[in-house]
This record gives sequence, structure tokens and C-alpha cells, in this order.
Amino acid sequence: MHGVGPCGVLGAPMSPVESAKAPAKIVKVKLHIKLQGPGPAERFVVTGSHEALGSWNPGSGLPLEWQGSAWVNKSPLPISPSDRVEFKFVRLRPGQVDW
Repeated sequence: MHGVGPCGVLGAPMSPVESAKAPAKIVKVKLHIKLQGPGPAERFVVTGSHEALGSWNPGSGLPLEWQGSAWVNKSPLPISPSDRVEFKFVRLRPGQVDW
């Protein structure tokens, strides 16, 4: 099944001058997605271009937890505001990855 969840981009690229002037900051991002409740042995992760998202490896992606009406990440995702981060919500089932 393709198109399990939305994908997106966080952050905006900065010009080299802005980047040189910008102090190092970390932004904590909280993600959630509203989908149906979990099926047997089913879980969701967020994977993407940032190492905290597994560098496009779903097995190393940011795990999401079912909280009654939405899938959410347990702890905020620390990223720099100058980082451009592409991401995708992915469903993992035994022996199967649904992008």
C-alpha cells in the first residue's frame, strides 16, 4: 500500500550569510497523525532525511505511539531550525513496510 501517511519538509534553507550569523539552536518538534487505531503487530514510524529520523531507514525511524485518537512521538525531535528535513510517515507490520 503506497501513500500510508503524509510526507513533508520542515525548516527553510538559509542563505550562507544568514547561516553564518545564526546562533546554534535546537527546535523540539512534536509530530502526530490521525489514522485508524493500531492493528495487530502494527506500528508507525517517521523516517526521513535527518539522522534522528533514521536517514530514510524505516527500521531506524522515530517510533510513534498510539494515544487513543492519534499516533504521536513520545519525546520531541531535536532539530536545528536551519536544517531542511524531509519526512514520511511509514507503517511497519511483520515482514512488511508500507510507504
